[in-house]
Amino acid sequence: MMLPADMTTSTNAAPAAYTCHRSPDQDRREAAHHPVVIAGAGPVGLVLALDLAKKGQRCVVLDKRTSLSDGSRAICWAKRTLEIMGRLGLADNLGWKLDLVLRGLAPEALIDSYADERQLAADENILNSTRATDFIAPKGAGATLFRDAVLELAGTHPFARRLLNSGRLSLPTTYDGSALNSADAFTSGTAPNLRPGAPAADAPEGNAWLLPLLGDRFTVLAVGPTNAKLATAFNSAPATSNGIPVKWRTAHSPEAMQRYGATEGIAVYLIRPDNHIAARGQTLDLTQIAQAVDRATARVRA
Repeated sequence: MMLPADMTTSTNAAPAAYTCHRSPDQDRREAAHHPVVIAGAGPVGLVLALDLAKKGQRCVVLDKRTSLSDGSRAICWAKRTLEIMGRLGLADNLGWKLDLVLRGLAPEALIDSYADERQLAADENILNSTRATDFIAPKGAGATLFRDAVLELAGTHPFARRLLNSGRLSLPTTYDGSALNSADAFTSGTAPNLRPGAPAADAPEGNAWLLPLLGDRFTVLAVGPTNAKLATAFNSAPATSNGIPVKWRTAHSPEAMQRYGATEGIAVYLIRPDNHIAARGQTLDLTQIAQAVDRATARVRA
């Protein structure tokens, strides 16, 4: 089946609530060519198709089914997945990279970084899933005693609950060592959880929350007390960096300042479209920001 990114599908057995049509590609004699072909109309495939469609990129989704699924194609939905889908930007690790490459704004090497970064996530998920399996089905007497003790203590002791469920699988992976990261320009020990490669942290900001305000493009985020000079610099900042669209935002809430290491001055972050941190520093340097954008789009390699 061929499912275009506008969510239409074949007429075979599809629910009447959807507008459906047969793709012209299915009746062509010659081969059809598409810039992006996605194999599988599961959660990952459809979210990627939606992400590309919102960016104006045409793609086609191939699936062996001839109707919309009447059940879930995922065994669970993690917190991070729900955040991405609820944001409606649907910017995941691959969609924004494909978009920039298709527009000629980044080299194909940017797509290669998808495998490198998501392998880190896969390794982490396998490690934590294995630990959970070993806890549920202990392999020996000692492991059984440990499990039973944790279960007994978990009702009254918070430390035991972390052993029962660390919650790690509900959190996004930090891409330590990614070739897209710039060197950390922060003072050692400051906001270590928000180092380059880490997911950006949410925080209340005015009457909203910070992450939904970032959008689905590169964002330069300056966190700190209200600063007239900084506001003037941001108002006159360029809308692109060597052709890459860049959004400029400030955050001043006490929670954002504490989480982003800006309690004693400003903190400047370059945040990718998928809300991972590409670079950070403690001064506003437009040259360094442009260099960080080039590295985060694989136009400059380490």
